[in-house]
Amino acid sequence: MADLVYLMDTNILSNAGLQRPPPGLRTWMKAVGAKSLALSYPAITELRRGAHLAQKHDPQKAARLHAWIEDILSVDFRFADFTPTAASLYAEMTTVGPLRHFYKQPPEQKKDKLGHDLHFAALSIAHQMPIATMNIKDFMSIGRYFPLPGLYQPLENIWYINCPSSLRPKPPKRNRTETDPDDRDFRFLK
Repeated sequence: MADLVYLMDTNILSNAGLQRPPPGLRTWMKAVGAKSLALSYPAITELRRGAHLAQKHDPQKAARLHAWIEDILSVDFRFADFTPTAASLYAEMTTVGPLRHFYKQPPEQKKDKLGHDLHFAALSIAHQMPIATMNIKDFMSIGRYFPLPGLYQPLENIWYINCPSSLRPKPPKRNRTETDPDDRDFRFLK
């Protein structure tokens, strides 16, 4: 049986990094462990973009965000590469009319929005990694057209799209808490 590796949506990382993160999120991340969590270029891009946007109005905040992102990158997370298979899936996803809002911004929308959900979905399918997210709705929409290998909301502990039995999660090795002192892997969770 393969070990389960969750592909983290950006909102998992950004919420975990808050001064007051949603209750249970950090505990879940620590219980699962860094080796069972995967980063990807869309998450890094979205986090870096936030730091660059902050630079315009608050350079000190931007510097803190860049340092925080470096801390994330130093963790021994798995990395889901954007492979030719993922690229092919993403290209196919951009041909599905009902998914257009994920890759094309309506002209009346004033604020630029990067849409990486299709990238996350393509990576999830290509690497057979279920997505861990707090944004269930968008991935459920994508899942109607492209079967995802699982969609998990860790705060609710609910699988919105069940993962295959070959990827079923194993129970954590030991109980972890929000303040576990032996968490060098998760130093970005301050």
